[in-house]
Amino acid sequence: MTETRNQTVPACSGGVSHSSESHANLASLAAKDFNTYLQGAKAFYEGAFDEAKIRFRLLAKSENAWVQETARYMIGRTLLNKAQIGAFDSFDQTGEPRASDKASLGASETEIKAYLTAYPAGRYAISARGLLRRIYWLGADEARLSAEYGWQIAHLTASMDVDDLVEEIDSKYLRAAKDQSHEPILLAVQDLMRLRGSSRPKFSAADIEAQAPDFAGHEELFAFLKAARAYYVDGEPDVALRLLGPPQSGPSYLDFSREMLRGQAFLASGQYQAAIAHWRALLPNLAQPWQSEAVELGLALSWERAGTLNKVFLPETRVASSRIRQILLSHTAGPILLRMAVDDPKSTPDERNLARFVLLFKEATRGQYANFLRDLALIKNVEAGQAAAFLWRGASEPYQCPALKEVIGELLANNRDPHGLLCLGEFVRTAELDAFESFRPKPDELGGGESIFPGEPFSRGELYKRLIADPSTPDRERAYALYRAINCYAPTGANRCGGTDVELSQRKTWFNMLKSRYSATSWAQGLKYYW
Repeated sequence: MTETRNQTVPACSGGVSHSSESHANLASLAAKDFNTYLQGAKAFYEGAFDEAKIRFRLLAKSENAWVQETARYMIGRTLLNKAQIGAFDSFDQTGEPRASDKASLGASETEIKAYLTAYPAGRYAISARGLLRRIYWLGADEARLSAEYGWQIAHLTASMDVDDLVEEIDSKYLRAAKDQSHEPILLAVQDLMRLRGSSRPKFSAADIEAQAPDFAGHEELFAFLKAARAYYVDGEPDVALRLLGPPQSGPSYLDFSREMLRGQAFLASGQYQAAIAHWRALLPNLAQPWQSEAVELGLALSWERAGTLNKVFLPETRVASSRIRQILLSHTAGPILLRMAVDDPKSTPDERNLARFVLLFKEATRGQYANFLRDLALIKNVEAGQAAAFLWRGASEPYQCPALKEVIGELLANNRDPHGLLCLGEFVRTAELDAFESFRPKPDELGGGESIFPGEPFSRGELYKRLIADPSTPDRERAYALYRAINCYAPTGANRCGGTDVELSQRKTWFNMLKSRYSATSWAQGLKYYW
């Protein structure tokens, strides 16, 4: 039998089957049944589904238990394959719920259910349940497909590939479903999807209350969904806290989701100390690494909003996630915390390198010139990584500048010195650092709180505007500021220098000024367009 089965080539492979007919003369009834099964399998894999069905039906009362069960299973599978003809794209074999052979599809369901009734724990029971789902999907029967997924979720076993089932539910049902499920888990997922989509304002309290019958026996899940709706749709964290009830620690994902929402509600309602206490109480009882980082994110947000950002970095309260610490170092930390991170032996190499860079960049561009020179001299390994940019040696073209250390010295002596400011701009431009502070997290995100670092973010665009408008700016420096301000928009018209965008008419005015008043400069002679 094994030899014959191996010789059977599926029709989709383009091969030719060489199954031997010599078995037809076998004497025993069992041998004849096996041969009939093989001939049915041969027809099945060659796409002769009607012949295969006839062969398998002959075995419905076979004395061999395996043959009888397998044949019963294969009848339903054969009818399903027949129903699938034309339901797949010929190019990539992508199935769609468009089976046209409704008779075969219905007969397949009948046979598979009959198999499951006869063999509820049979060899092919798991596969048969999967075939039922395929039947409902091909028939675009969302209600029964939803019910079958609900049954499957309630009857998960260790032998099942849960990841595959989740992917199937997502691709075959959740993405395409036009109606709400009545299965509590699937309905909960659909509700949560609505809470993160553009339809959130349409999801009223009455809408979710109407779902109460579907959540009978799942009251805790329903209470969580109502609280989540109040939080995300109505923006009422106090209502969400009331609906959540008292804290309940437990190992389930629902327990974790509920307590995450509770912490978010504390934070959104300005109860920072309650949020901090809540997050800290959760941390010791978490089983999964991603859960710990999620809670640490809430804790770091709470400390940031409460004005105690240093707690994230102090030894006794330090958060374990380097990613969280790096976000705060980039956007919110002040000089003290940045220096602490540079010197802290517990800092990761990436974290230490980032802290060096942020400290020196913000000191250089926010007027902290004396601190920059001091920290540049004190910080070890400034040659490494991003911080090596501050060893800039200056430039001779198109505008002459000394090394960055000397530029900062000029600005320390006179913080309005046009040459020093333009050279600072040249450093930022040539080091491609214009975008470093252009992105800032949203106010409700980590790093979106008020920055502790003194001074305003640096923008070459605003620098050039000030120098152009200042009557005390020397002609040479104003000419270069004009040249650079116009080039901020080259070649697409999009601002690459930061600050408030300038209208095309203003750029034209700058261009005409440069070309007329400063026509003798190489910058005026070399500039042919404004953008």
